[in-house]
Amino acid sequence: MFEQWVFRHWSYSEYFGLPLRGLKCRAVYLETNTLLAVGAGGNAIPDRTPESLLAVFEHMRELPCQPMITMNSTGTWDFPVLLLESPNGFVYRGRQEHAPKLWLIEGHLRVRYLMALAAHGVVQKEHSALVLAYDSTRSRVWGRA
Repeated sequence: MFEQWVFRHWSYSEYFGLPLRGLKCRAVYLETNTLLAVGAGGNAIPDRTPESLLAVFEHMRELPCQPMITMNSTGTWDFPVLLLESPNGFVYRGRQEHAPKLWLIEGHLRVRYLMALAAHGVVQKEHSALVLAYDSTRSRVWGRA
């Protein structure tokens, strides 16, 4: 978890400064539909119209790099995405409009391509993820503006 998020993406993540003390991490496999329903900030998850997903699929499937090479051949990724779990939802940019229990922290490109593959290609039933959760009960998890 630290290599994937803190060392690689921490300084430019919207979740920079999220308190790490008290976070627990568990490795899980989640079904495609569960992953496609996670919350995400900003423009991380594209327009879900058939035309938009087809454009993402046609563009990304031809890229000669990871994770597309692995995803094209296996229907899943080779490195887990990172999710944050909050049973009471999330406050994002000062608004509590997000009620999902899982929020995408890292792996936006992979989830975006998974969405396109699910609409226009072949995907595995389950995909690896690391789920972070606080060991104490917090009412909500906050993302910075």
